[in-house]
Amino acid sequence: MNPFPHLLQKCLLDTKHVECAAMIVAKSVEVTAASENFSIRPEQAEVFVDAFDHVTVTRQRGLHFKSKLYTCVRADKHSIYSKYEGRGLILVRTALFVIVATYSQNMYPSICVEAVEKLELKSIRNMSSSSEKSPLSSRFMLSILDFLLLFLRFFIIEPSPEACPGPRV
Repeated sequence: MNPFPHLLQKCLLDTKHVECAAMIVAKSVEVTAASENFSIRPEQAEVFVDAFDHVTVTRQRGLHFKSKLYTCVRADKHSIYSKYEGRGLILVRTALFVIVATYSQNMYPSICVEAVEKLELKSIRNMSSSSEKSPLSSRFMLSILDFLLLFLRFFIIEPSPEACPGPRV
């Protein structure tokens, strides 16, 4: 059973400020989960993952998505924010995944960004920034532990109003 679609629904789409979302496995560039009516072609997934390796180029050229050129608003090694007219595309990289989220014209970009950034655990971000110092096996084990904690938090432990990151509308 893949828990990621439920995680995307509960933590991102339920905020009503994320239109669509997906999770891409960074190493294999496979889409592991996507919200309904949201598909990312393999070539597009590869562009999203590679954008983090070429942040300067991404900042200058933006991102092509669904036949539109999204202008880059912010790009660093952890997150990329881009927009096209009133719509937006948010990418956040963790140690294992690239989280993709979109928002529409009637949604608040700041709430979309906050929800996606909160989904990306700080411990994973810290681990990925120090990945050069750690052997692969310990990085992998830390990522698995982070995933298990996330899974327990959202699916096993009785949910509380604070259980899901992101604002409630």
